[in-house]
Amino acid sequence: MRILALTAILSAISSGEMTVFVVVKYPQSNVGQTQSFGLGGTAPLDWGNFLQLSNTATNTWSASFKIPDFFLNASNPTWSMDMKVVVQPQQIFQMGANHREIFHHSSGNTAHVSIYPYFQTPSGATQTLKQIWSPQLNNSRDVWLYIPPVMVENPFAVSTHTLIMHDGQNLQPTPNSPPDYMGNWSVATHIDDLIAAEKIEQVFVVGPYNTGENRINEYTYSKDPQYGGGEGDLYLDFLQHTLLPRVQQQFNLCTEKRCLGILGSSLGGLISCYAGVTRPHVYGVVGCMSSSFWWNNGDFLSTIIPRLTASETQRYYVDCGDSGDSDDDLQDTSQVATAFAASRKGLMLGVNYFWYLQRGGQHNEAFWSKRFHHPMQWLYGHAAVWNNGLGAL
Repeated sequence: MRILALTAILSAISSGEMTVFVVVKYPQSNVGQTQSFGLGGTAPLDWGNFLQLSNTATNTWSASFKIPDFFLNASNPTWSMDMKVVVQPQQIFQMGANHREIFHHSSGNTAHVSIYPYFQTPSGATQTLKQIWSPQLNNSRDVWLYIPPVMVENPFAVSTHTLIMHDGQNLQPTPNSPPDYMGNWSVATHIDDLIAAEKIEQVFVVGPYNTGENRINEYTYSKDPQYGGGEGDLYLDFLQHTLLPRVQQQFNLCTEKRCLGILGSSLGGLISCYAGVTRPHVYGVVGCMSSSFWWNNGDFLSTIIPRLTASETQRYYVDCGDSGDSDDDLQDTSQVATAFAASRKGLMLGVNYFWYLQRGGQHNEAFWSKRFHHPMQWLYGHAAVWNNGLGAL
């Protein structure tokens, strides 16, 4: 008997089979008495035969499943899965992109997954925080927020993608804007559409306004002979040490590097790229649109690019147009884009580094809004998981 028991234990250990424990958090008050939750997904789950979730605590449902060792083993050390919670018996799938997990053979025989679904909120919400004080810069500004649909409906949801966007006053039309006003990006509308189409993950946007006369100082890291500036590091300190903690007081935000991004245009693009290169431990996602790489005689190319460290854990997006005044700084941007690609610092074009030229693009909000879906999809995109052909969507 003891020999048989020992054989069974050794067999289980050698198999490398992983048990995945799933916890779903959702408001109990939204679930009818005759309804239950199931879980569908790619192999070893199924999109038609759902795994039943049990109501194990208030607002909490749980289940477990196993990933066989022929999916996940030393020769195949990672296994990617897509999942979605489904309301039964109506078979209503959670909205938005699939929940994605990547399991690692080296992590052991157990894994834990938390899912925060939503089912009935097609659009996010916006809010403006008034006059947030900056002790670093000795001034105040409003901050525009975009709250993604999942966080509007599900109070337990945590934003796993938090994106800082500069020039917050230009990100959304104001109530007094004329109907044909083109001085804004319509960020909320764009993100709502991309989330609904399951093309991007849920993204929470923090959009600090610029402070008018101080914009040049705050969005530049060095002094330009003509325009001055150079307080960019103080501005980045404000974002990191004052603004994000303030927003976290009100919302469940992940602000670790794996969750945090920064994106802007013109000087906002310049300070975003600077932040990515000089603070690689802070920002995992970096978006630089029509960046003012001409600043201070083009010293970004000569003094900042050489500071680039290993960037395998970062994603960069750089773009510009080729028309209008100064051709949207096409020459300087092309040089910087080429230097990023040639840096040999872990950036691979089309994988974690993206360079886009908008033909006919000019240096203004109308064109940045028109191509805003490019950085969002390339930085937060959701491609199908094929798992070597098993359980493909």
